[in-house]
Amino acid sequence: MHLDLETDLDDAEILGKMAHHLRKLAEEVAQVAKTVSDVTEGIATFPSNGAITRLQKIDSVQQSLWDLAQLSDALACNVPTRATALQKLKLAETRALLVKDSDAFSACSGTVDLF
Repeated sequence: MHLDLETDLDDAEILGKMAHHLRKLAEEVAQVAKTVSDVTEGIATFPSNGAITRLQKIDSVQQSLWDLAQLSDALACNVPTRATALQKLKLAETRALLVKDSDAFSACSGTVDLF
């Protein structure tokens, strides 16, 4: 059951809070990635290529969370400063969210973008 949610916050305040929450989630994912790295470091058998590819998705999730936090901050900005904030987006997948073309998402490579 969902309760009706009311807020006296404006969109910019909500987006700012959302950005902060996304950054916290990204930090938690980074800790998970470090733990996985620490655990797999002690394994004598090198993981398969498939396992490594799946583990790299942890990094992809972290990068996406950080970029979505940046996007949320940018949307919370006043219009003159928004363009500058949007230039800080690092991932093509996040930039695709700003394009009307619905095929922009599928055009993304699916590979991990390295910062």
